[in-house]
Amino acid sequence: MTFDVRAVAPQTAGETWSGTYTATNTNKGCASTSGAFTAVPIMPVTGTYAGVGTLSQQGSSSSTPVKITAMFEQGAPAGTVFTSTRINSQNVLSGSLTVEGSPCITSGTIKPMGAQVVGSSVQANYAMNDGSTVFVSGYIQDTSVSTIKLGSFLVNGGSCDKEFGFFGTSLVRQSGMVGS
Repeated sequence: MTFDVRAVAPQTAGETWSGTYTATNTNKGCASTSGAFTAVPIMPVTGTYAGVGTLSQQGSSSSTPVKITAMFEQGAPAGTVFTSTRINSQNVLSGSLTVEGSPCITSGTIKPMGAQVVGSSVQANYAMNDGSTVFVSGYIQDTSVSTIKLGSFLVNGGSCDKEFGFFGTSLVRQSGMVGS
């Protein structure tokens, strides 16, 4: 399979890219495809987001309604040293998480270099107040980043070990970008 993408870089950083793509496969029965695309920038994942969902304990049929509030700030100060090729000064996230309604986790902060934006995907690892780690992943739903749809919320360790939930829950921006 060959995938060819051709585009012209915009004159100004942060503007849209336009181009074409062609995908060809020489295997019998595989059709080629091609078309045009426009790539638009996604605003930084910076602000306070909240949503209501449920947490369930692994092996239990019951669930607990909880509200989560996540504060994100995308980007790193100049001079930050990165040890990963996947996380850099542009896509790193910092922030905090509060949980209302859980009997054991109430707050936490993103672990150093523990969160990033990759394309439209957001992933964060939080060190929680009870010693557990919470992994949250989701997808940006629009270029203004007004909504992040969660794919997972998993607790590892602590009193709520193996709790999970929030599948498909939308976190909605409560406040705008920092500094706006």
